[in-house]
Amino acid sequence: MVGIASCALADCCDSLQTARSVCEFHGIVNIAARRLGFQWFAYLRLSDQMPALLSSYPSPFQRRYLDLRLCDEDPIVRHAKLVSVPFTWGDAGDVDLRSNSNERVVREATKCGIRVGVTVPIHVCFNTFASLSFAADAMPPLDLTQDTSALQLMALQFHVHFTNQAESVETSEPVLTHRQQECLKWSARGKTMSETGTILGISERTVLFHVQDARQRLDAQTITQAVAVAIHRKEIPEI
Repeated sequence: MVGIASCALADCCDSLQTARSVCEFHGIVNIAARRLGFQWFAYLRLSDQMPALLSSYPSPFQRRYLDLRLCDEDPIVRHAKLVSVPFTWGDAGDVDLRSNSNERVVREATKCGIRVGVTVPIHVCFNTFASLSFAADAMPPLDLTQDTSALQLMALQFHVHFTNQAESVETSEPVLTHRQQECLKWSARGKTMSETGTILGISERTVLFHVQDARQRLDAQTITQAVAVAIHRKEIPEI
């Protein structure tokens, strides 16, 4: 019998071949996560530079994860660095978060309903590590004994295509105006339209205009996605 992940893998890999924007990559993996029965996904890449995170996790958690560098103390990341196969975490998982309930990352995740999940380690080279995680508030009926190979291939395919595309994006010309970059930068830092307007000395309506225009230029469906695209294009700094 073909596993759930095997079915999701075929569609995911086909879509990755033609993905050209961060928004498209985000959408492809988000659909795969839903087909696997999960609510969220998170792709994390660690290297000598700042950690890179592409995720559908709630925005407050994403911001705090990067601001506080929670990846440095994340029990899931620590475990992923030590193993080579997908593993479950949460209640009765390979990584039992209840035993780490005092850690900040666990508290922050639980606040947003992130309680269980599956993580696929991606061991790239000596100084670069990546992982692809799928999370939910309750574990879906995923059979890792049957779906391990499919999950590993999905994660590796995503990493290769996304990294190659990100490298080409980094060398492309900016598409945002200076004012649009400023508005997105403050939005990424959790400021409201009104607060951003006060900081920049412009009206709330003008901020909204710049943010919406930036979203369209970056081919993003939401402001959160626009921020992610802008960060990957290096048009605004890491959060």
